Amino acid sequence: RIISGKGYRLLSFGEVVREEAVRRGLPDNRREVQQRGFDLREEQGKDVWSERVHDKMKLRENYVIDGIKCPDQIEFF
Repeated sequence: RIISGKGYRLLSFGEVVREEAVRRGLPDNRREVQQRGFDLREEQGKDVWSERVHDKMKLRENYVIDGIKCPDQIEFF
């Protein structure tokens, strides 16, 4: 990927949501993953996915974050 050659790592909101769906034994299809994303946001608050993406970050590394869906997620970072 272009970004890795420039010193950036890619983090994806979608990948984090898919990981959670798999962990819960849900089918790995777009509809189920999207619904899980909405459901968990309702259950645990607007920052749940931002926090999970943030938890994957390491100090002193640069990131490109893919899949931001709402202003709350932009404000978080």
